[in-house]
Amino acid sequence: MKNRGPAWVASIGAGEPVATFDVRLPEATTVTGKPAGCDGTGTRLYTCRTPIRPLEKTGSTFGFALRVDRVVDGGAKGPVATRSDDPDLRISTFDRQPADLTAEFTICHS
Repeated sequence: MKNRGPAWVASIGAGEPVATFDVRLPEATTVTGKPAGCDGTGTRLYTCRTPIRPLEKTGSTFGFALRVDRVVDGGAKGPVATRSDDPDLRISTFDRQPADLTAEFTICHS
């Protein structure tokens, strides 16, 4: 997650994360290490939370350690989506580019 500005955003009053992400790790992978701030919430599904105040031009990363259990033709794919429905801090009220709230990543074997 990167806050590209032009301002910082915070959840100081509530003390809650500014953004929450749902990360589904690809099939054919096993998590061998998860980052702080992320909790397993289902089969290969993790919920990750940012700090309460990401300053302008800063960001958060969530590095998972994975074991590749088998090679998937074309690469194993997984989605990442930002939740924007938190009643204390609705992202849609200040994010003017909602198209960048989802992404897909690919794990390739070389």
